[in-house]
Amino acid sequence: MASYPYTKSRFEVAPYIETSLPIGVCAFDIGLRYEYWNISDGANYKELMPRFSFNFANEQGTTYYLTIARHFSMPTLYQMFGESAYLSINPDLKAEKGWDYEIGIKNAESKNPWSAGIFYINLDDKINYVTTDPSSWKGQYRNVDKYRAWGFEANYQWNWHENWSLTPAISFTKGEEKYAASRWVRSGEPRWKASVILGFKKNGWTASLSGLFYADRTFGEDNYYKYDSGNIFTMDFSLAKKIKDLTLQFAITNLFNKEYFTSKDGYLNPERRFIFKATYDL
Repeated sequence: MASYPYTKSRFEVAPYIETSLPIGVCAFDIGLRYEYWNISDGANYKELMPRFSFNFANEQGTTYYLTIARHFSMPTLYQMFGESAYLSINPDLKAEKGWDYEIGIKNAESKNPWSAGIFYINLDDKINYVTTDPSSWKGQYRNVDKYRAWGFEANYQWNWHENWSLTPAISFTKGEEKYAASRWVRSGEPRWKASVILGFKKNGWTASLSGLFYADRTFGEDNYYKYDSGNIFTMDFSLAKKIKDLTLQFAITNLFNKEYFTSKDGYLNPERRFIFKATYDL
């Protein structure tokens, strides 16, 4: 597919403040984030995003929580200005906005930390690829009217040795979307995601080998459209060494360099990458 280069830029300012108010044995956390985006040749955006969280912890360290947060996600420059034989630009593409709700239970202080929760997401203007010319299959990224999703997620960190840990996690998401007056149809994200991380730490060294599995990636419905893109399994590796205030890290993402579409919109996953990073604590 032919691609045409584009040079665009954008600038973001995002101050954030958070405070916690004790209420007996409970805590009420309040956060407020403001984002301002200035986009070359595109619409500018500003959004005030509150976040409220109510927490209760018992004597065993188990915490029960309820969180409500404003959702705001900007489109990428590619979604706005990318152009090819099958894609036209949409500089007026709007940000995704809505609310996230989550209720759950966790214990981060136990020998083997764990957490579990259920969530609900309700968005306006979710971004999707839409075919605008059926004869050529050319389209552009547009905002659908509505998106909703519910699901659950859980993880458990098994510290089976002083230097080794194993962390399995699983999540399920049932997402639906609709355009204007159309009915709700299944959204494009995979419904099941499972991962496992093998971790190691000793004498300033840390390492991890992680596997990620996506399943049930059927998009659409039988009487509308339906496409099964198959399951996905990928792996990442990371190795780091801390020397006083300096941390050196080497990582490989997509270890086996697998290629697959991440959604029905046609995004290819990032290729295998080698990352070298150094950080210093002042």
